[in-house]
Amino acid sequence: AEKSVSIVHQPPVLHNIDTLLKCYPENALDCDYVLLFKSVCPRDNMDFRTGTIEYKINEIVECPDFDDDVNRWCGGGLHLSPTPELALSFNEGKVLKCKARKSDIVVHPNDIQKVRCRKVFVIESFYDEEQ
Repeated sequence: AEKSVSIVHQPPVLHNIDTLLKCYPENALDCDYVLLFKSVCPRDNMDFRTGTIEYKINEIVECPDFDDDVNRWCGGGLHLSPTPELALSFNEGKVLKCKARKSDIVVHPNDIQKVRCRKVFVIESFYDEEQ
């Protein structure tokens, strides 16, 4: 007997803030805010890429060159991830727990490992300092 298969072509999922939160529902803090994680230099809480943006606990960090183009993968924003592990996959540093308004987040349609933010509020260090 002859065998056959059917090939089903699915269009790729194009991500946005809603699909990000479907994948990471625990990151929805409320209707407006999303929980995100940032890996920073352990000695001074500065970003790894430029070394010029400091992430201070209990303060707002704002991007000096924010670009809201969803098709831009890098640059033009503060880059954070939906999990501590993903944040560490970009840079091995101290992980900070942050929150951002949904309206301040840009999600690349093909990648939700990191997002770009206009500004974030730094809540705390994710890991206990004494561990």
